[in-house]
Amino acid sequence: MNISCNAYAEPEDLIFLWSLENSQGIINLQNWSSWHMLSYSVTDYGYGTLSCWGKNSIGVQEYPCQFKLQAAKSIISEETNITSSINFLIVQLNYKENRCDTVDTFTYKYRRNGVHCFYLARGHRP
Repeated sequence: MNISCNAYAEPEDLIFLWSLENSQGIINLQNWSSWHMLSYSVTDYGYGTLSCWGKNSIGVQEYPCQFKLQAAKSIISEETNITSSINFLIVQLNYKENRCDTVDTFTYKYRRNGVHCFYLARGHRP
C-alpha cells in the first residue's frame, strides 16, 4: 500500500523521515528523503504505528503524521451475512497541528487479495 505524508511548509524544500514503532522497537523505514509517499507492506515489519516527519531549512515538524496499522479480527459481509476471516488492514491517521489541538481520524480498510473496501470516519475534536 502507498501512504502519503502531506506536510505543508514555507520554504517548500521538504524532506521526509518515516519510521514504524511496534513490539520490535522503532524501525527507520526511510531516512530524510524527498519522497512524501511510502510504499509499505505489512509483511515487511508487521503492524504498528507509522510516523512521518517533514523537515525543511527552518527545522523539523513538531508533531509527526501518524498512521496506526492493525489487523481487523473478522468481517461480516452485509450482502451474505457470512463472517469472513479475510485479513483486512485498518489504518488510522491522527495528527496534531501546531496552532490548535485538533485530531482528525480517518479509517481505511484494505484487503490483501487486491480488492479494496473503504470506510471513512472523520472526527474533529477541538
